[in-house]
Amino acid sequence: MPFRGAAAPAPQEGRAGTVRQQRPRPAQRRVSLAERHYKAAKLLNKALDERHRIAIHQFAKAHTEDEVRSLWQASVKRGEIPGAYWATLTHPATTRTIIRDAFGEVHMLSHLVGAANRADIRRLCQLEDENAELRARLDKQQTAFREAVVTRDAAIQELRQARLPGRVRIVNAEGP
Repeated sequence: MPFRGAAAPAPQEGRAGTVRQQRPRPAQRRVSLAERHYKAAKLLNKALDERHRIAIHQFAKAHTEDEVRSLWQASVKRGEIPGAYWATLTHPATTRTIIRDAFGEVHMLSHLVGAANRADIRRLCQLEDENAELRARLDKQQTAFREAVVTRDAAIQELRQARLPGRVRIVNAEGP
């Protein structure tokens, strides 16, 4: 789809007299891509503005580069990074320096989060192994306990059976 207002590329004669369509120049392709993705970008901006409206509202009070930087740093200390990052990037007083610094902090945080996630995964695996080991030990103990109860109940039953004929005899011996 050619850029609005631009003439379509002229057909060129190829080998053996065939006509082929000339490829759009790189600048035309970029404009065409930008035109197609404009609506998506606009919807994405709207969604991010809505999602982070509280941070954007807080940052709206800032009027200078230093105020924006101060709000960004305070948000980082509180751990409120996603909204503050978007508010910082889109604030009119934001400079390239603030954007670079904020991006650098987020980038380094991603490394820290990645390292923490790897440590959490290792710990989770250790805990799962320990849990499986404890469950196996518990199952073994429960099985041994059940067997002991069954053995005890059988022994009690045998003793009762062994005493029963003696009682019958005693009752019979005392009888009339």
